[in-house]
Amino acid sequence: MNVQPTNGRLSMLSRTIALASQRGLVAGLAAVAVAANASHAFANSIIPYANLSSSPLNIPQWSGQFTFLNYGGPWTVARGDPALTRVALEAQTQGLLTPTWNAPNFIEPVESVDSEWDTGLQSVLNSALTPGEAYTAAKQYYLQGNHTPLYPGEYTGMTIKPNEYYSMTGHSFYSVYEAQWGTNMIGIELGEQIIGSQAKIAYARGAAVQNGLPLFADISPWNAGFNASGTWGSTIPVFEAGQNQYTTPTNVPPAAAVFGSSSYNWNGGHSPSLLSRLWYVTWMSGFSVVVPEDCQVNFFAYTPSQASSYVAPTIFVPTNPKQRAILSPIGADAQKFMSVVDAHPNIGIPYTPFGVMVGQYSGFGGYDTFPAPWDYLQPHLGDRETELFWNTVFPNSMAVGEVLPSNQANESTNLVAGPYGDTFDTVLSNASHATLAAFPTLTLVGNITFTPTLVSELETYVEDGGVLSVSYEQSLALGGTWTKIQALGKTNVYGFSASEPPPTSPDTARWTNPASVWGMTPSQIAQIEATDQLQPYELYFESQVQNLFNGLAKTYLPVRVNGNVEYLINRTSKGWVITLVNDLGVTKLAYDPVQLDTTDAQSVAVTLTDGQQLLQAQEWVTGSALIPNGNTVSITVPAGEVRILDLVTTAPVPEPASLLIILAGLLPVITRGFRGEAGYEWARRLQSQRLRKLGGN
Repeated sequence: MNVQPTNGRLSMLSRTIALASQRGLVAGLAAVAVAANASHAFANSIIPYANLSSSPLNIPQWSGQFTFLNYGGPWTVARGDPALTRVALEAQTQGLLTPTWNAPNFIEPVESVDSEWDTGLQSVLNSALTPGEAYTAAKQYYLQGNHTPLYPGEYTGMTIKPNEYYSMTGHSFYSVYEAQWGTNMIGIELGEQIIGSQAKIAYARGAAVQNGLPLFADISPWNAGFNASGTWGSTIPVFEAGQNQYTTPTNVPPAAAVFGSSSYNWNGGHSPSLLSRLWYVTWMSGFSVVVPEDCQVNFFAYTPSQASSYVAPTIFVPTNPKQRAILSPIGADAQKFMSVVDAHPNIGIPYTPFGVMVGQYSGFGGYDTFPAPWDYLQPHLGDRETELFWNTVFPNSMAVGEVLPSNQANESTNLVAGPYGDTFDTVLSNASHATLAAFPTLTLVGNITFTPTLVSELETYVEDGGVLSVSYEQSLALGGTWTKIQALGKTNVYGFSASEPPPTSPDTARWTNPASVWGMTPSQIAQIEATDQLQPYELYFESQVQNLFNGLAKTYLPVRVNGNVEYLINRTSKGWVITLVNDLGVTKLAYDPVQLDTTDAQSVAVTLTDGQQLLQAQEWVTGSALIPNGNTVSITVPAGEVRILDLVTTAPVPEPASLLIILAGLLPVITRGFRGEAGYEWARRLQSQRLRKLGGN
């Protein structure tokens, strides 16, 4: 890794300091003060709350608050469905959802026919296209979708307005594209058999940052896998009254669970734990609307007599309106989740200092044929590096070396503990200066075309104090321009090098997940996976990504988290909110009850590293007050559960940087009488020494 010294962020200051030495004390003092503010966007490694709240990182909300929303429109008497009307009553009375059906001013987000548009791209894409041609074909396909409701019957009696629509991607990472092509809210689906949840969130949130749009997430309980008879089939979870998630389920006959049918299986689908963890993660990631898919069914328990149908059970409606419906384990988790949401409406701003840039036409993250761009194109090394990058910062989340989606049947990599937290946002290479300037660090990943406009943006970014990291191949593609960028400020080169060059003829066929995986037998899948193990050059690349972010994390993250947990960071006006997610200890197959290993509880210590003092700490889920030990607070997170720490800190002690800047500009006048270049050069050296002490990489 090649870390360059800081020069660029001094350019404006040093020029102004020279001006101060030429013009005298008063004018020089004013000029230096203005320059100090202008050039210190990244002088402090941790973004101040005031800066964060006014930056693109503070993404907009749909309705001004978080909404836990039923799928498919409002539940009202006007729908003409007494069962759903009763479900709405139960959801409101028992605190399971945000009761938007009783809020006349709430703009109901409507799923457009564009929704899950990525599943239909096979009709317009093929391997003969270039990435640019595939981008154009995908855009034209997307724009053909009219903004009409996907399920018009669900919105009976409603006036559909143009600003109500959201579009949603299924398995792909293409949210960065739909955000630019036209939508009012960026939607993604999680759960199901979708890999890389955290990377997919990073793509969606980066799209929200780049385009100023709110976020929508659909959390699907649907799961699939091989049953005891070796049949590949899909299930959705429901529960009998009195049955918990650890109860032995009623077995689904192989004929009743085949691909293409979604059989309701007692203890089928995903675990309540995974669904709950996804709710918390999307909420704390800044999503405006989160939908617990199929909640009108799986929030409630059913009678044993319905256990043999394997179809959507009839919603249980108590005859006495004062009698409450019995909640399933999923419904009980929703009730707890909403109690935490209602008690803490201000979650702060998601703290994501690590910007990631991908090529505008890269098309990474198609349906399941990772890392083939746009699903059908021949992958190149940059595509594999993109996959390995996400597989490193979110370890094993991309299921590299496994056939998709068979591995997802056990939920083990749907959410994972990452050493740097969920602190990444992904933007396209056509991002504006304002978008790039929001990130203290920017890492370029994969295949990127360096247009004159992009090069100019990168030069400005580095000169203004941003830390730019590029891959070895990207540095070669930039040629002499890269040398110029290095001279402007702080830069890194990661991945391969002249002494450890990339492979000249990588075995690309091994990378791509077979498109025909659906319906394969377990032995066929095992045979493919045996040939797709990471090679030494791939392991080396991942190690270099680790080296890069091990260094960046020490400077640009405000906390150190010790413990094997996923974590998210939110900044508030009074400190930090740290979400700890224990993704261990829960095993769930598509046909089996949850297996819980309580010994996977994680002891976690969170330490402030931003120079502030920790005054008090509270945990939101349990409501417990925590006693800090200095700047550290410790807690145990049970297997498969979430804990949220609200850390109240002192205001940071002001760094005397501004005073030193002023002195650096004035001392040449006061003590030496330097003028022109002599005063400029002396002041620049003094200030350069000071800023190096202030930190950075």
